[in-house]
Amino acid sequence: MEKEGTHIMKLWGGIALVTVLLLSLSIIHLCLQTTQADSQCTQNTNYTGTIDSVDLAQNTIKVYDPQAKVVDPLIGRVSMVVHANNDTHIYLAQGNSCQSASLKDLKPGQKMKIWPEGDMVVQMFPLPLRATKIVVTP
Repeated sequence: MEKEGTHIMKLWGGIALVTVLLLSLSIIHLCLQTTQADSQCTQNTNYTGTIDSVDLAQNTIKVYDPQAKVVDPLIGRVSMVVHANNDTHIYLAQGNSCQSASLKDLKPGQKMKIWPEGDMVVQMFPLPLRATKIVVTP
């Protein structure tokens, strides 16, 4: 009888140990995902480019694609006109850090990622976007 009790205790001890290990691994995985998702500067978007000019009076940023092979003779190299407002979040990515910034911190030649407001597809050129978030990348 005593051997059977010891066997059951070992079995339950093993089950408890496996449960604790699995729970620990799940918590570590969740923490890593949360840390990565929390950084505004590490998220991906389909809209990227290089700043051509910044108009502080109109709160607009003209953006071009430095990889573009063809430049429109009438419009020039600008492929997007990004409209910012008080709700637009602007960040400067520097290595692993992500600092809040403003439209005044944006300069021609800086690379940027843009998150547009809504999912509408506009067939205009240059593409007008109202930005909810802008990240200047190194």
